Amino acid sequence: GTLLVEYPIAAPAGSPEALPARPSLPSFSPDSKYVMSGVSGGGTCIWQTTTGRLIQRLSGHTTQPTHVAFSPAHALAVTAAESCAWWIPEEGSQP
Repeated sequence: GTLLVEYPIAAPAGSPEALPARPSLPSFSPDSKYVMSGVSGGGTCIWQTTTGRLIQRLSGHTTQPTHVAFSPAHALAVTAAESCAWWIPEEGSQP
C-alpha cells in the first residue's frame, strides 16, 4: 500500500522525555473516519483517516497514553496513561 501520512508517537531518541513502557496503539473510530493515538508529552491526537489531517489534540495526561479507544455507540473516547480519562467532544467539534 501507499503511506498516506506518518506521525511520531514517541519522544525522539536522546530526548529527556521518558518513553512509555509500551508504545501507544492507535484506535479507529466506529465509522473509520478518524484514528486516535497517544503521543509524547501526554497528549492524544485525533487524525482524519482520508487526509491524515490533525483534527484535535487532547491534553491532560502527564505521560504518553498507551491505550486509547473510541466508544462504539457514543460520542466518547477513553485514554489511559498514569490515569484513565474520558473525553466528550466539544459541541460542534469533530469527531
